[in-house]
This record gives sequence, structure tokens and C-alpha cells, in this order.
Amino acid sequence: TADDLPMSWVIFGSAAIILLLWMTPGLGINIVAVGLVVLLGFFFVTVASLTVGLVGSSSNPVSGMTITALLITCLIFVFFGWTDKIHMIAAMTVGAVICIAICIAGDTSQDLKTGYLLGATPKYQQLAEILAILVPAAAMGGVLYLLHSTYGIGGKELPAPQATLMAMVVKGVMSNTLPWTLIVFGMMIAAVVELMGIGSLPFAIGLYLPVSLSTPIMVGGLVSLAALKLSGNKKQSTEEHHKAKQETIDRGVLVASGLVAGDALMGILIAVGAAAGIVKIGVEPHFGSGVGLTVFMLVAVSLGIVALKKAKKKS
Repeated sequence: TADDLPMSWVIFGSAAIILLLWMTPGLGINIVAVGLVVLLGFFFVTVASLTVGLVGSSSNPVSGMTITALLITCLIFVFFGWTDKIHMIAAMTVGAVICIAICIAGDTSQDLKTGYLLGATPKYQQLAEILAILVPAAAMGGVLYLLHSTYGIGGKELPAPQATLMAMVVKGVMSNTLPWTLIVFGMMIAAVVELMGIGSLPFAIGLYLPVSLSTPIMVGGLVSLAALKLSGNKKQSTEEHHKAKQETIDRGVLVASGLVAGDALMGILIAVGAAAGIVKIGVEPHFGSGVGLTVFMLVAVSLGIVALKKAKKKS
């Protein structure tokens, strides 16, 4: 069937979340912040849902819309003269709520579209989505606390570049120390890069991410490029060749997603072991670099081989 959850669920659920934010001490949420959450959340969630529904979940511009929401919130707070630390926390809370709303909207839209294609009932999918938010939320706080106490969020082990960038935006705008000249200069560079036919987003990611993160991204891109070049053969028709390339992409994305999820889970397990005193964080510096580089190259080569395997068999 095509039944959805009653609109009353949406209204009362949204009102309960807003009331909870308002009543939580230490967040500095006032009536203006609540209004910004509702207004900006409505527009950005709509954009995220449409974008993901039309293109796919990988096209959800979470970072860009979150930074935009932070900028708007901070500028409004500055207009009212709210520049204290508690107001910075309130601005970050508004940005965090909108960021989570954007992510959930994109994921939900993708799931509902998939369910529609498979003939699922939206009402039961929506109930499952609510449970899928509540259950992880109960464990998320503990996991983040564990990671922070073990590695230190924002430190060497967990640099959190996006969080650092957003904190800089809030502090810079509300303390009037944001280098607007550099921001305008960056916008001009992005325009020039787009005119050259290069995507400004990956270009910007390569600039602001540390080398330790941007280098693996570049290597992954090279592995993907090599796998696509080697997929299929010249004897295939255009349709068969395109299908072989798509199978290579799908297989590579699936394996890479498993690696990302596995890395995150192992990080949590190691943090639990370190907190319990079972595991010691870090190895000898002269030993760790060589082992890490060797494993990284083996993973990169294996990823390319696995991505090509099925396409080669069919061709």
C-alpha cells in the first residue's frame, strides 16, 4: 500500500524535539535559535531530499549546507549582539541539529525511493527509520565519549578536520576575526576551477584536508581510474562496455564501504581495549610507518583486483 504515518506524528515529534532542545541546560537555545532550526532545517532538508531522490545519496551536500546554516546563524546572532561563549555553543547546536536533519533526510529519501521501487509500504519503512535513529542515538554518546577519552577528538589520532573548520567559522564570525579576504579569494578560485571544468568540491577537499587524509583519497581515485580503464574490452558493444564499467564501480564502492565500516568498528574496539588497559595505543615509530604503508598498498591493489574480478569474468 501507499500509506504514510499520520502527519500528527511529524508535528508532535518535531515539537517534542524542539522543546527538548529548549529545555536542555548548557546549550543556550532561545526562541531565535529555535526559529532558525525550524526555518533553516525545513529548507535544507527539502533540498537534501530532492537532491538524493534525483541523483543519489553520494550527492548529498551535507558539509556545504551545514556551513551555510552556521554562517547564517552566526550572522544573526552577531546582529543581536549575542557573541558570548554560550551563544557560540547555541550556534554550534543549531548547526549540529540541521546537519543531522540533512543526513537523515537524505538517507530516508534514498530508503523510501528504494522501497517504492520494491513495492514496500512507506508507513512501515518510516517506523523502521525512527527506530533506526533512536537505537544508535542511545549508544552514540558513549561511543563518542570513549573515542574522545582514548584518542582525543581534534587531536593527532582523530583530527576531525570538518569539525575544526566549523568551529573556526563560528569563532571567526562571532569574534569578528574571520579572514573575509581569504574567503572571497577562495570563492574566486572555486569559480575559476569550475570554469576550467574541474569540480571545485574535490579541489577544495584536497586543499583543506591534511596530507595524511588527502593522499589515501587520491590513491583511491587512481585505483578507481585504473579499474575503469581495465574493465571490459574493445570487442564489446557500447552497452556491454558501459555495463561492465558500472559493475566495476558498484563492486568497488561495495568493497570500499566495507573497508570504511570495518575501520570504524576496529577503531571503537581498539578504544575499548585501550580504556580497559588491554591494548596499548601506538607502536614503535620506525616500525609502524613501514607496516602501515605496506598494508595500505596491499589494500589498494586488492581493491582494484576485486572491483575488476566480476567484470573480467563476464567479458
